[in-house]
Amino acid sequence: MSVRRAARGRPGLERHPGNGPGIPAPLLSRAHPLWSDPEAARELFAAYLPDDDAGHIADRRLFHTVTQRWAFAHGYASRHDPHAIDWPRWQAALDAEHQRAGEQG
Repeated sequence: MSVRRAARGRPGLERHPGNGPGIPAPLLSRAHPLWSDPEAARELFAAYLPDDDAGHIADRRLFHTVTQRWAFAHGYASRHDPHAIDWPRWQAALDAEHQRAGEQG
């Protein structure tokens, strides 16, 4: 977490192991604390929310929209259907995260 984000009390984009780029912690679960602050989520994932979309996506859809767009941008979704997440790769990343958490805790 950057010093600036830590000062604001907002989570950063910690990376986790998996097949391909690590999945940011907020995308691992809808229950992540970031999603209780939609403005912070919009700021953190601004690259996945074009200006014309950012204000129009309902807070309750923000997690799903960002997850789909991030997955497509990082190779976790089909090039032919950006909404079709490659669940085996995604699950491998989740399993790696759970294993890492078990080793630490």
